[in-house]
Amino acid sequence: MPWLRSSALLVNNCYSLLKEMARAMIGLPDYQLYVAHRQQQHPGQPILSEAEFIQERQEARYGKGGRNKIIRCC
Repeated sequence: MPWLRSSALLVNNCYSLLKEMARAMIGLPDYQLYVAHRQQQHPGQPILSEAEFIQERQEARYGKGGRNKIIRCC
C-alpha cells in the first residue's frame, strides 16, 4: 500500500511543520534548525552549544541584564 506510506509521511511532515511554527510563535528557539543552518551556510565557523544558543536567543528577545532590565516594545 504505497498510498499509506505516503500518507504517513505527509502527516509526519505536517506535524513537524506545525511543531516548528508553534515553537517559533511562542519564542522557543529550534537548536537543531540552527545547527543545520550553520553547517550548511557557514561551514568551518563555530557552532554555539545548546545552552549558549538558548541564552543568546533569550538575550536577543528580552535584552541583557536579567529580570529588571527587560528591553522590549510591550
